Amino acid sequence: VLAGDFDQAEAEQLIGDYFGSIPSNGTPPLLAQAIDRTPLLHYGRRRRIHRDNIPFNGVFLGYHVPSVTDPDFPAVDLIASILADGESSRLYRKLEYSMQIASEAEAFVDDGEFGSMLYLYAIGQNKRVGIAALEKALRGELASLANDGVSKRELEKVRNRKVTRIAHSLQSISNRAERLAWFTTVLNQPNLA
Repeated sequence: VLAGDFDQAEAEQLIGDYFGSIPSNGTPPLLAQAIDRTPLLHYGRRRRIHRDNIPFNGVFLGYHVPSVTDPDFPAVDLIASILADGESSRLYRKLEYSMQIASEAEAFVDDGEFGSMLYLYAIGQNKRVGIAALEKALRGELASLANDGVSKRELEKVRNRKVTRIAHSLQSISNRAERLAWFTTVLNQPNLA
């Protein structure tokens, strides 16, 4: 993707001059169909790391979620935002404000074309906050989300924040170009950019 203030004919000529002699390998096969992800999935793995220079306990949870190309992926992205986007998010309100056990609580999606991960973490507010309390609180918020669902107000807030971020990012020509390249390459839907 080329973006900016340039002469299109001149840019195409330069691209042809620099890259025109490189032969095409044709269209690559869809890798997602060729990859068996079953061996990549691990369930119930726990690791405890203790280091003297880390003053507070922390818990990190990871869950396999649909790939960015899956129709269910936007729902996962919204869930992460409902859990941790801003001071009105569920994790902030519960762990940091109400229970006052975490100095930081976060959720985010590491999106991938062949599989994604939803991560949640909480850092204890002081040395007395144990791993069990942090894990119980994180899992409790996930259970609450699964059992009670999402309120219309939460969904509206998250939607408004996402729309605002997209609108703000589109003010930059480089962000526009990046979005166009990503939606074209990964989803084959440039109209979504």
